[in-house]
Amino acid sequence: AYGDYVSLSCKFCHGEDLGGREVGGERGAPPSPPIGRSSVVARWTEAQFFQTMRTGVTPEGRKLRPQYMPWPEIGQLGDDELRALHMCLKQGVTQTAAGS
Repeated sequence: AYGDYVSLSCKFCHGEDLGGREVGGERGAPPSPPIGRSSVVARWTEAQFFQTMRTGVTPEGRKLRPQYMPWPEIGQLGDDELRALHMCLKQGVTQTAAGS
C-alpha cells in the first residue's frame, strides 16, 4: 500500500495504470513508457531500480532526461521508499490507489 502512495506522482506522466501515455505529462514531453507490472521496469532487480533512480541510467544503458523524468528527485528517496515503489511497479497498481 505504501508503494501505491509513493507511485501517485508517477501517474501524472505514466498514466493511472502506469501503462504509459502517448503524450507525456509535461508540454512538449516525449511519450511516457509503461512502468507497471508488464514493463521492462518491473523486470529490473531492486538493485537495478535503485541504481537507475540514483544515476539516471537504465540497466539497458539509456539515459533518462531529468527535464521529463525526475530521477534526481526520486533518487533522493530513502531505501524504504524506493523499495516500496519498486514493489508497487512489479505488482501493479491496486484498485484503491487507482481510484476505483
